[in-house]
Amino acid sequence: MWSKQIDWRSFGALAILCYLVNLFGLQIVDRQLYSITYSYPISLIYALAIFSGALVIADRLKASRMLRFLSTISYSLYLNHHVIGSLLLVILVPTIGCTFALPIAFVGTVGVAYLSWRFVEKPSQGAARELIRRFKLAPLRPDQTTGDQAESAYTAVDHAKLAPSESASS
Repeated sequence: MWSKQIDWRSFGALAILCYLVNLFGLQIVDRQLYSITYSYPISLIYALAIFSGALVIADRLKASRMLRFLSTISYSLYLNHHVIGSLLLVILVPTIGCTFALPIAFVGTVGVAYLSWRFVEKPSQGAARELIRRFKLAPLRPDQTTGDQAESAYTAVDHAKLAPSESASS
């Protein structure tokens, strides 16, 4: 579909299969998910529909400045949204109500995510790039993998520059 590797019928079949697996898997975990008052299954359908629609029109859309900003801080937002959002809602909802607490919690969460990105994530990425450049590290080639995923993802390209030479010790 989006990457031109799957047609609409296959995508639809996979979406329905994904929905059913999710729904029946959740039923095993928690029976109340089938309650008429529980909105998770309906929310999942809406999410799939919005995602599918966005894939169809993605090449006709231009990312707005706000969308580019949110995509830049998305990892920090992911890490901080639950703690910061919940904390702000617990503090604000009893005092000012949900109507005003939700937008304030959203802005506060985005603000904390931006600060986290600006002062933690961005400098860390720069430091990692500098280490890679300084030690001339390169990603492992597939033939170098040992199967142990816990090992480092990088290896020195020129081991002679990192290790003391044997001729110098003789």
